[in-house]
Amino acid sequence: MKIRLSQLRNIVIGRLRIRSVDLALYTVEVQLGGEWQVLASDTGKVLSFRSMEGARKALASLQVLEATLLHASPYNEMIGVDTAPVPPMEVPISWPAAGGASQKRVRGFGRS
Repeated sequence: MKIRLSQLRNIVIGRLRIRSVDLALYTVEVQLGGEWQVLASDTGKVLSFRSMEGARKALASLQVLEATLLHASPYNEMIGVDTAPVPPMEVPISWPAAGGASQKRVRGFGRS
């Protein structure tokens, strides 16, 4: 399900995650009412970014309480490796103004 960026202007978002789709392709999802929704432009096209930092800068005006980076590992698809599913890695990141304006980032990875 998609949600348009304009619908989030005056909403406090409990959880936001930046999903790493490929080496240089990221999408953004928000959780509203317990359901994850992909962030789309006002024309309905899914928003994509070339970097995690690009997404953070473009969406810095959103009010977010918790933000994470979700990255799925492709290594379970290698020849000779057990085909058991590997859960994606989800890492907390800071969000502009999340948790207070005094939060600082270290090397762009959102650690304080």
